[in-house]
Amino acid sequence: MTYLIFSYWMTKQKMAIYLLFIVVIFVLSLSFMQLDENVFNQIAYHKDFQSYYEHMTVEYLSIVFPLMVVMISMHHETRPLEMLYAYFSREKVTIYKMLSYIIFIIWISLIAVIFIYCMPSFLTHYYHPNLRFFLMLLMLSTQNLIVLGFVFLLIHKRHQSFAILIAIACIIYHMQLQDNFNTFRYYLLPIFDQHMLSYKYNFSYQILYLALCLCVSYIKMIKTEIV
Repeated sequence: MTYLIFSYWMTKQKMAIYLLFIVVIFVLSLSFMQLDENVFNQIAYHKDFQSYYEHMTVEYLSIVFPLMVVMISMHHETRPLEMLYAYFSREKVTIYKMLSYIIFIIWISLIAVIFIYCMPSFLTHYYHPNLRFFLMLLMLSTQNLIVLGFVFLLIHKRHQSFAILIAIACIIYHMQLQDNFNTFRYYLLPIFDQHMLSYKYNFSYQILYLALCLCVSYIKMIKTEIV
């Protein structure tokens, strides 16, 4: 069922767009590695180079990831999927539709995270993998699923073009948290912020928030009338 639903919404044009996003992520990551610096400078100023790389990659992923998720999921309501309701129950089709999007976004996020986290070790002389950077990338990946949940919840077939507003709102919200962090605002909408790395149950809260968002989205989708 997951493969059947995936084949309905994944066209060659869409796959080309998603691959373009991945290529952009890779190219920008390579530019932030500062590969043109000589070996002696990389060794002498390794902390500065690594700090720059980690900061820049996290900041641009905070912009690219929401846009990517919205581009993937904004057309989640299509006529071919609605036709499956006649052969399977609406609840079953909705569950598998949500699973197919979740799996695909996790897959793309993992590809990006593995490249960003591991490749500098092979291409530079200053990079040393550290847990804090990995946790930041993990928070960004969890954020992708939260954005997906909001697309399921707020975007219907009649106004799919407004989905981009969700990505823009996430980017602006992230910038505001970076400039003026507020714990209450973060718990209201747990979009990535590095200040939350010091909170013990941050990931648990993100997972619970995601589960609640997906449950509400599921209920909304099975109760919405087909037009």
